[in-house]
Amino acid sequence: MTDDEYEKAADDLLSKAIDRFRDARGSREKIKKAIEQYLEEGDAIEMSPLELRDYFDISSPGLPEKAGFSLQELDEASELFTEVSSARYRGE
Repeated sequence: MTDDEYEKAADDLLSKAIDRFRDARGSREKIKKAIEQYLEEGDAIEMSPLELRDYFDISSPGLPEKAGFSLQELDEASELFTEVSSARYRGE
């Protein structure tokens, strides 16, 4: 994949993820599913787990913030991201 192709794939991934998180607001299960899809699609374009986390909630605004999550929802989504990503990448 060229740098241009990677950038386009990453932009598409982030845009889709924001839409999914917006649609998932208020449902822990839907947020979990959106995180799982985000990680799966990020892995497919060879984004590192740290890069995926950075876009999710390290850099500001993160994906849930862009999707309109409240501060409480952001905290809950961050905890859920840790849970889902730990299971995926560490087998926890």
